[in-house]
Amino acid sequence: MDGKKKRSWDKDTLKTVLDKIMSKQISLKEPSTKYGIPKNTLHDIIASLKAEYEEQLMNHVKNLTNQCLPLTKKEFLKLAYDLAVNLKLPHRFNTEKGIAGKHFYYDFMARHPDLSLRTPESTSLMRAVGYNKPQVELFYNNLEKLINHSPPHTTHKLQPLDRTFMKPFKNVYHERRDMWIRANAGTRITDYDIAGLVGEAFTKVARLDIAVSGFKCTGIYPFDKNIFSDIDYLLCDVTNIPLAETRSQ
Repeated sequence: MDGKKKRSWDKDTLKTVLDKIMSKQISLKEPSTKYGIPKNTLHDIIASLKAEYEEQLMNHVKNLTNQCLPLTKKEFLKLAYDLAVNLKLPHRFNTEKGIAGKHFYYDFMARHPDLSLRTPESTSLMRAVGYNKPQVELFYNNLEKLINHSPPHTTHKLQPLDRTFMKPFKNVYHERRDMWIRANAGTRITDYDIAGLVGEAFTKVARLDIAVSGFKCTGIYPFDKNIFSDIDYLLCDVTNIPLAETRSQ
């Protein structure tokens, strides 16, 4: 028979004792006399469990942050509770709400000052996902197709600026120019004067309703490919040839 003393407690007893210790029902000293579990053994086990739990929690928070999914304080407390339950770690968390307590939060953050929890912007993830190389290439490929296939000599019908902005802009500019000439008889208009007159005309005409009207009357937005009637094409019936065919001839 060896000199080692046979232990008088099993795993179930140990778990029960750990639960009571973590919930502050008993001290570390009591199990030694009541269950025969050495105080040092309990201390080492609790320290080991806490270290494993804390490391997993810290790594999980870091991984989420690196993936542009930073946790809020509320999400962190929920994660801390769920991890403790998953590891079967005795705790004093709020089982009714299913979250860790604020004291745990402040203690944990004090031990890990490199971690940061914040409320993520609602668009951060979408921007990270949306702004990637394939998406950007697709955008420019589509833009290139649009530019290359835009038919010539159609701006008077298809371009919002030509439809609703340029004519009133020119009219207002000419009006301001004539007023300036009458007020400064015999004086030549300089580039600086023109810039001021253009600014006045632009400010007067660059209105939201004109912009909206321009996009609407060209069928761009709201999208309407049937915005033009047959009457609009009467003057050009003889040229009803696809653009590609026109260029190839």
